[in-house]
Amino acid sequence: MPTNQQKSRMLRFLDLKERIGGLNPVTLWRWEREGIFPKRIKIGRRSVAWLESEVEEWFASREKSRTGPTSTQPRTGKL
Repeated sequence: MPTNQQKSRMLRFLDLKERIGGLNPVTLWRWEREGIFPKRIKIGRRSVAWLESEVEEWFASREKSRTGPTSTQPRTGKL
């Protein structure tokens, strides 16, 4: 959580789409509902955004899961 001196920027959907690439709004909504992605914050009547710090934490957690011990295990079985 950001301190008073570390203000987190708000990211709109297009910002997320640039960072994640090819992101579908419905997919993002599902991820939020399932607790996979940070929840949006309503910033206006028809506007939402996400805290950049929470999105960055999400990216970091995805990187950690990708570099976990299971990713280095050789495949077994036939193709």
